[in-house]
Amino acid sequence: MAAKRVLVTGSSRGIGRSIARHLASSGWQVALHASTRSDELTAMESELGKRASGAYAADLSVPGSAGRLFKQAIEDGPLQALVNNAGIYMPIDFLGSGDAAFEANLSRTFAVNFEAPLRLTRDACRYFSKHGGGKVLNVASRVGFRGEGGAALYAASKAAMINLTRSLAVELAPRRVGLYAIA
Repeated sequence: MAAKRVLVTGSSRGIGRSIARHLASSGWQVALHASTRSDELTAMESELGKRASGAYAADLSVPGSAGRLFKQAIEDGPLQALVNNAGIYMPIDFLGSGDAAFEANLSRTFAVNFEAPLRLTRDACRYFSKHGGGKVLNVASRVGFRGEGGAALYAASKAAMINLTRSLAVELAPRRVGLYAIA
């Protein structure tokens, strides 16, 4: 049987890089992602060698990019799992920030931390339900469970992801699609 293939967003650095390394060492073929084509993404692809199964650049704050990313990934081979790891944290003074800064932070935080993973999850779950099942892992945050000063928008985006995961886990279990979140 061929190795299973997983798309890991934000896998060129940080937690995503560690997840990609772990999955590759566990026998998975890993489709890598970064917001831009970078030396870090190229280095990860080189490091994983034969376990790398594509490297994709997509700015998840841009509308439509999540759908294009998923389409590119499945054009290069079947997927059995998705890890929504890419995320951003931009601290903000909820009352003290100017309106323009607040709106920009709100828009970008929710685009990257919730809207893009939501769309990737929807595309993946549609795909998995037609291809025998699959798994989605959403990287959340402890802040999604409890508040923290300066992190209201980030916390709200992660709380939304946690509750989306909970709801879809119940809804999609009969279709052999498992949804999980870690914080």
